[in-house]
Amino acid sequence: MHVVEVRRGGVDFVAAMAQMRTWFDNQGIQPSLFEIAFLPGRESRFRLQFKEVRNAVTFASIRWRGAGYWAGCCRGVKEHTGFT
Repeated sequence: MHVVEVRRGGVDFVAAMAQMRTWFDNQGIQPSLFEIAFLPGRESRFRLQFKEVRNAVTFASIRWRGAGYWAGCCRGVKEHTGFT
């Protein structure tokens, strides 16, 4: 599995979910696992697992313009995107 974490702070949780869902639908990509954690400071962390590295890389490469997203990579994705 290939894991990507996305953090979003101080924004509408429902809007964040809707934006990701729309993106997945438009790309035809489905994560294998979708976890949500609520962190201090009104920050949310989404942890997604993908079966195929190309899907994880595609999702992790999105900058989520103007949305306050940070996409970072974990196991098996970092080497494909240049994230550290």
